[in-house]
Amino acid sequence: MNPGVHLSPAVAEFLRRQSVRSDFAAWCREAGYEPAKHHLLIIKELETLVANLFRALVRGQELASEPLRLMVMCPPGSAKSTYISKLFPPWFIAQCTRLQNLMLKEQKRYENLGILACTHNKSLEIEFGSAARNLVDGNGRYLGYALNRDNRSAESWTCTNGGYYRGGTVGSGISGRRMHLGLVDDFCGQEADATSKIENEKVWQWWLNDFVNRLQPIAARVIIANHRNEDDLIGRLLSREADKWRIVRLRLLIENVEQAEADPVGRSVGDFLWPEYFTREQVLERMSNPRASGIQQQEPSPEKGSLFEAEGIDNSVYENVDDLKGGTFYAASDHAVSTAQLADPSCMGIGVWKAGSLYIHPDLEWDRFGSKDAVEKMLRLGRTYKPITWWAEKGHISKSILPFLQDRMSESQTWFSINQVTPTKDKVTRAQCAIGMVKMGRVKLPSKAPWFSRARKELLVFPNGRHDDFVDFLAHLARGVNRMVEPTPEKPAELPFSPPTGLNLTMASVKAQQKFVNRTERQLSYR
Repeated sequence: MNPGVHLSPAVAEFLRRQSVRSDFAAWCREAGYEPAKHHLLIIKELETLVANLFRALVRGQELASEPLRLMVMCPPGSAKSTYISKLFPPWFIAQCTRLQNLMLKEQKRYENLGILACTHNKSLEIEFGSAARNLVDGNGRYLGYALNRDNRSAESWTCTNGGYYRGGTVGSGISGRRMHLGLVDDFCGQEADATSKIENEKVWQWWLNDFVNRLQPIAARVIIANHRNEDDLIGRLLSREADKWRIVRLRLLIENVEQAEADPVGRSVGDFLWPEYFTREQVLERMSNPRASGIQQQEPSPEKGSLFEAEGIDNSVYENVDDLKGGTFYAASDHAVSTAQLADPSCMGIGVWKAGSLYIHPDLEWDRFGSKDAVEKMLRLGRTYKPITWWAEKGHISKSILPFLQDRMSESQTWFSINQVTPTKDKVTRAQCAIGMVKMGRVKLPSKAPWFSRARKELLVFPNGRHDDFVDFLAHLARGVNRMVEPTPEKPAELPFSPPTGLNLTMASVKAQQKFVNRTERQLSYR
């Protein structure tokens, strides 16, 4: 618009309304928000997604070159929910008229636009739904539509232009009409859920069986979240269909040149997100959290490690198996007795305690195998290395392979002691002994073993990784040898004793002499 041209109030109002309906950023400003640099990026991505969706609906086909799936990964507090869950739904529904005109022009059947918006709990579902609804209620003249009076609850509301909104909770059933836009905002609510295999599997099954089934054949999908775990919803989608998604990864802090080159908002090393809001002190405090790689950086595979530090691993490797001679041999295993493709692998092997360090033997059984194979592999390791004891989680042994293992021990005349360990509830707590030993350089991994890189990666990403079988195996060994090699108590000081002679022989002296003998015998037992 030419700033020198004077417009009448009616024309200015008309242009203002047209701008709000056609430009998402203009709508955000009309609603009272000034987008930061990363918000403008998100706005552009959402506008592109809508354009791709409309073109796909007009031609009746989705193209790989115009993806209808958007994944936005941001740290907490970056206002991603404000722009995507609160501001975007009202603007998206305002596009009903635009889509209707496109479909009529091509003589195609038009269906009203609907949104399915889900988050991890009911209170947020209501908060997001009511915020979007209230924006419609207060800005109807700019958006070009209003709420229907008979359907305007926070979780479900319809509009005079035919558009409709439906809220949902991750993990709950979804009913009603199918939608043209499916939105998931923060599928995980707390850190304990992010590291839980059970919770990650529940979210995945909900996505496959509830969320996806409520979408139209041609529909857009948007996920906004923190990528906390390799096995969370984002991790599973990236491992299966990354080529179908437009991915926006916004780190809290740019730590190196590679991150700077990949940053979608063009930051340099040392720059942090949204400097108008975050302070450097706040950023540094957040980055000091061992879980920052996932929550803040959207990459739960850190190079430097999270709980297990790369420095402690890389500085404590060994190459020659002869280094293990003269050590004390132990064994441990983490069992997942299943051959299913997606099951966790089992991990069993030998640890050698020598000179105050725990050496992991290169001969490691680490794969998916059934009960029979697990028993045969245990027998082979026991027969070859003759471990003093074998640690394994209680239940994994007694409830699955113990009877068969005992029979095969008898048949093969291969014997070793099985020490069943009752696990603590928290895997991180269970691994504390191993974490401390790695940090102190007292765990030695064989750098030339074929599984070294795989083990190293699993240690670095723990507890954010999809699998933790090697970590559990190492945790059993670390806790076990820590108990086995506890220092013996100091010997009590020997007291001088002079046996009675001659007339000094009394009943009291006889009792004192017997006490001396008993004390001496106890002292000898420590040797």
